[in-house]
Amino acid sequence: MLKAPFSMLFSVSVIFFFSSTGFSDQSEQKVPVLQKLNLTSKKTEDSTILITSDSAVFLSPPFKKVFSGRDLKVEIEPQCKVDSLKLTVLYSGKITDTLGTFHAPPYCATWRYDTIPDQDQLHLQFGYVIFHPSGKKIICPPMPNRWVIDRDKRNSRKKYQIKQILNPGKIEIDGQLNEWENVSTIYIGSKGMLKMQWTNYHFFVGAHVFDTTISYADFLELHFDLDRERKSFSDINQRSIRFGPQTRSTTFAMDLSDSSFMPDDSINVLLNNEMKWRRNIVKDGYIIEASIPVTLLSEMGYLNPNFGFDVSIMDSDEKNGSKHYVSWSGSAIESNRYNPSQWGTAVLKQTMFPLKLILTISGMIILITGLILTIIISKHNLQAKKRESAQKKEYSELFKTILDAVQKRITDPSLSPQKIASILNIKPDTITDTFLKEMDCRFEHYIKFQKIQKAKEMLRSTEMSFEEIAEKAGFQSVKILNESFESITHTTPELFRERILEAAREAEEDEDE
Repeated sequence: MLKAPFSMLFSVSVIFFFSSTGFSDQSEQKVPVLQKLNLTSKKTEDSTILITSDSAVFLSPPFKKVFSGRDLKVEIEPQCKVDSLKLTVLYSGKITDTLGTFHAPPYCATWRYDTIPDQDQLHLQFGYVIFHPSGKKIICPPMPNRWVIDRDKRNSRKKYQIKQILNPGKIEIDGQLNEWENVSTIYIGSKGMLKMQWTNYHFFVGAHVFDTTISYADFLELHFDLDRERKSFSDINQRSIRFGPQTRSTTFAMDLSDSSFMPDDSINVLLNNEMKWRRNIVKDGYIIEASIPVTLLSEMGYLNPNFGFDVSIMDSDEKNGSKHYVSWSGSAIESNRYNPSQWGTAVLKQTMFPLKLILTISGMIILITGLILTIIISKHNLQAKKRESAQKKEYSELFKTILDAVQKRITDPSLSPQKIASILNIKPDTITDTFLKEMDCRFEHYIKFQKIQKAKEMLRSTEMSFEEIAEKAGFQSVKILNESFESITHTTPELFRERILEAAREAEEDEDE
């Protein structure tokens, strides 16, 4: 697709051509270079024809433009005299539409593309033919890598899990797939199957394409978007590698750093030199086996665990001139195969991941369990020490006096530090500070605990109602009794009594037995 028009181009100065072919107008002595191509002009056997991109500039559409509507304004501005001018557009790799022939400015036309399938940057190419007053014909060369038609904004849901290989030495790149039996497979329609494995340094590919009429136009292409940018334009971070059963491999890596079409030859040469691959024509088609260096598929220094990926097959029958295109991602548009936004997703799966996950989880469980046990044991020891210390501890005379006053009035619903302070003729702060210092708890918490203890005793030994128990234990209401009881014991008075009664019944049954 790229080889025919560009392999014949070479760098010849437009100025030299004009001076040597008799263009006498002084305004045409210097033609500005407005669209930088790596090769700007091309000689032809017909001396009346010049192929160059510098005789006109595109005003519309702008470069690197993605179209998704129905029609488009195409306009150019010639850089030389014009007798007449024809605007053209090439799409789907072979169809050329003439948008109009013009004898005077403005040189513009409207292109209706609502019936045209989506086009990637290599298939959609606008151009022109200038008929010069001298009789010369100036033709614009193919101009890919500038425009895209992309209406379908849905991303492919296809995913392929590629398993990590721990012993890449087992794979011999020989065009045989015997060692690939246990590798997961994806199918490219009904035309072929693909298997892939990976290491940190290489992708290994094994493909079997089903084809009974193999030709030079047949090929399998792999598409990589390791940054997973999902853009409509493919540039320096995306790669497309073509393998043919009867041709050499071809790599496409485009540099969109300016408006020019620049196949990145350094990447292409490196890939072709460092990539190992073999083809093998078999009874029902052909086999492609390859080892592709990861470092040449992206400028990233690491592998993204999820990246854009697709594989496509072109099956051409030279006898009847038919072609059949199919892709794994599901796109059936041949002229849109270099559009990363339409590719599927590859997921790198580590071979030891389940085991690593189990070991990691087990280690975390052991660590957390050990930490919890340590905390429980430490807390238990601390409480034991506190109880032991409390039993041995002698309270001060002041605190004994405070405790005695509190115990006598424990059932008072309005008992407070202020009330005890006024009875003992001391400051309320002295009450609270003494409780914290000698009992290691707040006054309110102690009062609540003592009241709950009285309520528990009544629940065990009496059949009093909850209202009576709340009153005798010093609670202002049954609601406050329930809230306080649950905050301390994590159960309700009703459930506490039920458990006491149930335990008593079980004890009686045991005695009867």
